Amino acid sequence: MLEMLESIIHNVPVVVALALVAIAGIISWAVVSVMHARTGYNPYSAYSGGIASALGLADDDEVSGRQFKVLEAQLKARDGELQQLKDRVAVLERIITDRARQLDEDLAAMQRTTPTADEGVSDLRAAGSSGAGAGR
Repeated sequence: MLEMLESIIHNVPVVVALALVAIAGIISWAVVSVMHARTGYNPYSAYSGGIASALGLADDDEVSGRQFKVLEAQLKARDGELQQLKDRVAVLERIITDRARQLDEDLAAMQRTTPTADEGVSDLRAAGSSGAGAGR
């Protein structure tokens, strides 16, 4: 009996620590429950928090067939709008690349038809000498 009493006395700090942890857990659970009750938050609802707010549902509501059809229609509308935007981007990309290609072709054509500086000088000399000789 005396040995058991000594064992309990030696383990008092451990027992006290475990009791304090248990008490702290109970108090924190109570505080969280009070906070949930005051704010109307139901942690057990499938649509609690942001989802319920986004869908315009109360915490205890479930998505009805009509609401599901409305949400499905909204999703299809967004998909259609997304497809339209993708099509518009494709058209803009085509316009930009076609204009760049056309500009490259125009520059190449101008380079083929425009004489270089040396050719221009020799053409001017030829025109000047034939014009000068004809004018004299």
